Amino acid sequence: MRKSTFYALLLAASLGTIGGLALSAYLFDDNNKHVRNIRINASQDPVSDKLQFNNLSLYPGDKTTYEMNTFFETSGLYDAKIVFTEQEDGGLKNYVVATLTADGEIIYKGSLKQLLGTTQWFELTPQKDETVNISLVYEMPLDVQNEAQGTYATFDAELTVGRDLKKE
Repeated sequence: MRKSTFYALLLAASLGTIGGLALSAYLFDDNNKHVRNIRINASQDPVSDKLQFNNLSLYPGDKTTYEMNTFFETSGLYDAKIVFTEQEDGGLKNYVVATLTADGEIIYKGSLKQLLGTTQWFELTPQKDETVNISLVYEMPLDVQNEAQGTYATFDAELTVGRDLKKE
């Protein structure tokens, strides 16, 4: 085999590998990000939307993001809360780190086990016709071993946004 043929084959194999890795990263990231759009207007106050997590399952190193893009038709101060209600204990909550952010600010970061059964309160101050991102990220650390095999979590996360919500 001539050197030029060898180098051409090596280049083609390298480009194929890089392309495959890029495609895998794109597909993997796309499958682990979920988006929901919510509209808040003056005639609907408060507004609620419930995310249902049925048999959420992760592997070590996995990260899944749920985004709620909340569009506000009017500006001002809004109270917001997310109520986390466990529906079934499949054991996953013991191994997952949960992060809740609103408009880039971390509201909660800690174990899913401690998050379930709580109400997370925060304030939003959007401008007119502004979209505020609220995100929930669930991540299983790489150091989790075989004890997490076959575990899952089933729970609800209900977001409520309004002008004068009363804290419980």
